[in-house]
Amino acid sequence: MPLFDLSKAQGSDVQYLLHVANGGDGNQKTIEQYETNQTKHLYKIKKGNCILGAIGIEDLGKGEARILHIAVEHQWRRRGIGSKLIKGVASLHGIVRFEAEISWDSAYFFRACGFKVWSLGSVDEENERETLKTIWEEIPGQKNEVL
Repeated sequence: MPLFDLSKAQGSDVQYLLHVANGGDGNQKTIEQYETNQTKHLYKIKKGNCILGAIGIEDLGKGEARILHIAVEHQWRRRGIGSKLIKGVASLHGIVRFEAEISWDSAYFFRACGFKVWSLGSVDEENERETLKTIWEEIPGQKNEVL
């Protein structure tokens, strides 16, 4: 039996996971997109009955995806859960390349997961933060970690 369970989020889990990812209430439009859009997927990672984190992706096809949301409950951070989310979803969807637009707050996490990070030279006016671009590509011959 695996130590962690990665599965697709459904029903009331979607709103809760978006709350975790966004630090506030899950936006109804975002919830509907995950429930109706065939290319957007929201996954949760659990240990027993405890939800530890979530990752939302948009499948771009041809082994590529965009990370839309990623979050780990505060008490579970710095234990490899975020990395397991990324590697688990990569394995489930056959993803060999991820991209994401992030802020400096999350740059350390993405670098620790093997992403390359650079500035786009623009500022998100709403949050007054510089926008960064990050890319992860699977190294040929390297197997994704099993949960």
